[in-house]
Amino acid sequence: MNAKFESNIRKEQIINASAEIISRLGARGLSITNIAKAVGIVPSAIYRHFENKYEILIEIINVFSHQLNQLCEKATQQEVNPLSRIKKILNMHVQLLIQNRFFPILMFSEEVVLDEADIKKNFKLTINKFLGQIAANFAEAKKQNLIRKDISDQNLTMMYMGMFLPIAASLVILGHEAEVISQVEANWIVFQNGVLPR
Repeated sequence: MNAKFESNIRKEQIINASAEIISRLGARGLSITNIAKAVGIVPSAIYRHFENKYEILIEIINVFSHQLNQLCEKATQQEVNPLSRIKKILNMHVQLLIQNRFFPILMFSEEVVLDEADIKKNFKLTINKFLGQIAANFAEAKKQNLIRKDISDQNLTMMYMGMFLPIAASLVILGHEAEVISQVEANWIVFQNGVLPR
């Protein structure tokens, strides 16, 4: 096993341990000591891979961003109809959050909202890239006369976020997965009824 491969494995272990700590203790509970303990190494070993905990948080966001991109690509391959594709993305997006509870916790944390400029910048890039993909699907749906043309792509994208953000908050606060999934379905029906051509 070469050194680069071992280093990549260790970095992945650090990222996974950090995500688990955030899920349990929040972003404020993440410390180099806690991470090292979870991975089973001394704290100084963390610094061989990351300068500080904020660099770890940025990498966590990058990993999640990659997962979001894969999700959109998969939905594009599976659904030809752009409106059905958006629904597929929404369902997969919620499943991704259920599997990665740390992300909505991180999304609403002070580190993202208030504190670290680099973390906020990375988070914003991730969200904007994802919303750009959603907007492109809405534009395609308009071209195919699947949805109303009098609603701007930006408003449609914000309506998507309006379906999603309360779900993310509910997942963090209440943690009721079955209720969250059924609520997504109910939200989609209301959304679809509002955007279908009249």
